[in-house]
Amino acid sequence: MAHLYTELLSLELTSIITLADEFGFTVNTPREPVKHRSTITVNYINGSIEDSCRITQRICKDLISRRFFVDYRPLLGIRIAPYFYNILDEVEAMMLEMRLLKENLM
Repeated sequence: MAHLYTELLSLELTSIITLADEFGFTVNTPREPVKHRSTITVNYINGSIEDSCRITQRICKDLISRRFFVDYRPLLGIRIAPYFYNILDEVEAMMLEMRLLKENLM
């Protein structure tokens, strides 16, 4: 059972990194699985550090209001812990929502 959980978590983490890259977010967590454990931190870099932090915080706040389990880490961005999600579709739904929120704030 633990082996299946590890495989699912690895798949979810890889999906988050891939979609973050595709959707224009910066991945601030090491990409190597042995270095990032079970969370990924991403932010949106656009303009000054202050603007980037403000936009990233707003995206995080909006995700939380939509009942996604994330939190904000100053200067690092949105911390995503996929162990809160049961299926890969939920991870993908969250990442799609992040992309939409980013596009609406630009």
